Amino acid sequence: MEYKIKKPKLIITLIANSVLLLAFINMWRLRIAPPLDYIYLILSIVALFMIIVTIARFAAKPYDLRLHPGKIYVKNREVDSTKIRAVLIRGYFNPMIGIQLANRRMVPVGLYFRFIGREREDHAIRDLKQWAKEHDVPVVHRYFWTWF
Repeated sequence: MEYKIKKPKLIITLIANSVLLLAFINMWRLRIAPPLDYIYLILSIVALFMIIVTIARFAAKPYDLRLHPGKIYVKNREVDSTKIRAVLIRGYFNPMIGIQLANRRMVPVGLYFRFIGREREDHAIRDLKQWAKEHDVPVVHRYFWTWF
C-alpha cells in the first residue's frame, strides 16, 4: 500500500520563532543588556534559521509512505518493524503521525508526517493501524516530541 505524505505545517513553531526573532532583535537594537549583545545576535540568527527551515517544509513536495510486510518505507528510508517502539498519532483533525524508534525518546525528523487528502486520510490511518497490529507495533494517541 502506498500513500502520499508531507511534513506537517508547524504554524505554532513558525509563530513562536518569529516572536523570538523580533524579541532578540529588539533587545540587541535597544541594548537592554550590552554584555549580552553577541548572545542576542547569535540567538537571532538561530531563530531566523529555524524560520527558514519551517517555511522550506511548507514548500516541500509530497513523498511516499509504503507499507510492506515487516517493513515501512518513509520517503526512501526503510524502517524494520522490529525497530519501531510505537506509531504515535497526535491530534484528531488533520493528525500528525510519528514513528518512534525503539532506541529513541523523540521521533526522528524524517519519521513524522501527515497524510495528504482528507478523503484518503481515514483510510490511510486505518491501514497503518492494521499494519501495526499485524507486526505487534503499538499505536498510541498522544502528544510526541520531534526535532523542529
